Amino acid sequence: MTPDRPASAPSDFQFTPDSDLQQLHKLLSYEMKTSFLFLLVFFGPFMFVLRLAFYAALAVSPYIMWKLYRMGRWTWIAGFVIAVVLPWFLAKGSVSSIASYFFTLAPLVLFYAYTWVLKLATAEWLEAERGQALLAHYDRKRDVKAAADFP
Repeated sequence: MTPDRPASAPSDFQFTPDSDLQQLHKLLSYEMKTSFLFLLVFFGPFMFVLRLAFYAALAVSPYIMWKLYRMGRWTWIAGFVIAVVLPWFLAKGSVSSIASYFFTLAPLVLFYAYTWVLKLATAEWLEAERGQALLAHYDRKRDVKAAADFP
């Protein structure tokens, strides 16, 4: 920590994060609360809960991909295709019932794991964006002070 940059943000500092990033983080925070659906598998009818988890994933996936596209996070989009979409296509091509069951459950587990990791990443992106804004704020204050001190 340097003397001209204290540890906490000053009262005149206002940070407004990227709306796409903030909305995605908010959705993922809410969406992760719905991951309790997997716990219902042990207490409720299995296929009903599995379908409910599938439809929830199907409903939010396009929105997540759209937000990632708007932010230019191409590696996250590619990761989604590899981790979630490819196993789903493998499930459609499986012949035996055991393989079909595994390949039906695997994309759901991978989807919820992907969204959990993405939620952690969006929290880091928000914090990095806030840090950059705070540094820019202090740089502006330093420049204004230097200009005022200049004879």
